[in-house]
Amino acid sequence: DYNIGRSFNGVRLDRNDGPHTVTFTFSNPSQGVNQANINPTLYDVDIATAAYTYSKGTLLTQSFFYYYGDGRGTVPVDNRPIDVRPLDTSFINIYSFGGSAVKIFDMGDNEHLDTVVWGAGQSGNYGNLDHKAAAAVLEAGYQFRDFAWQPWFRTGWNYTTGDHNATDNSHTTFSQLIPTARRYAQIPFYNMQNSNDLFVQAIVKPTSALKVRSDLHYLQLSSNDDLLYSGAGPNDKKRFGMAGLPSGGSYNVGVLLDADVSYQLTQALSTSLYLGHLFPGGVVDANFPSGRRNITYGFWDLIYKF
Repeated sequence: DYNIGRSFNGVRLDRNDGPHTVTFTFSNPSQGVNQANINPTLYDVDIATAAYTYSKGTLLTQSFFYYYGDGRGTVPVDNRPIDVRPLDTSFINIYSFGGSAVKIFDMGDNEHLDTVVWGAGQSGNYGNLDHKAAAAVLEAGYQFRDFAWQPWFRTGWNYTTGDHNATDNSHTTFSQLIPTARRYAQIPFYNMQNSNDLFVQAIVKPTSALKVRSDLHYLQLSSNDDLLYSGAGPNDKKRFGMAGLPSGGSYNVGVLLDADVSYQLTQALSTSLYLGHLFPGGVVDANFPSGRRNITYGFWDLIYKF
């Protein structure tokens, strides 16, 4: 789920007029995630987008529309009984629409307040089920540019709907389409489906080349009648690309504490070290035996850019 090497093969058209930009795309994704061969294109997965972006000064707004069509015929992952899912391998059509706004406020004395608002609604069909879902993101941060290490403190809330009834004809779990989980989940054992994520974050720069980031996430499910989802979407022709664990009747996934240290060695060479730990909640406890419920994950990166 690190999702190295994902690309989209297709066409893109941009029209720029001062602060206004209109973008259209149509593409098919390549294989991704941990595939040994990332070049094959998934022609049974279609993605089309349209977006209008306005950018002026420290304000950036966007309205968007995404179409996602999946005709691979793979067995879906959702909260229906396991013996029911293989009976529904119908085409998936999901229409996503929404908008976002990013604004940075100058607070004087070289201090800045940043805000992020993002929201999306979804409709369509999830196989034989009617699909309706939504998501929202609220974030804010404050940075002290004149202080030692330029501390930047941030907080945010990410919420996506889950499904509350496994036996009706509707699917209300927000579909993340083809995500890159590590942009928000440094340990990618979860994604933004049926997710309620409240976090605080601190970033410091002891030097111009050294950056330290630490996050604390309080993770819950939006619906305890749904699953704890993970995965980065379609990565080959045979597997759905998502996984799900039963909630065990609990909302509480756990508390995630992590830290990431990155250093720019040269203009082309950088390195980073990451370590994170999950203090598990009831969802994790319900799926794993005693003594095997904690998650500790670390890695070291060395990146050279040509």
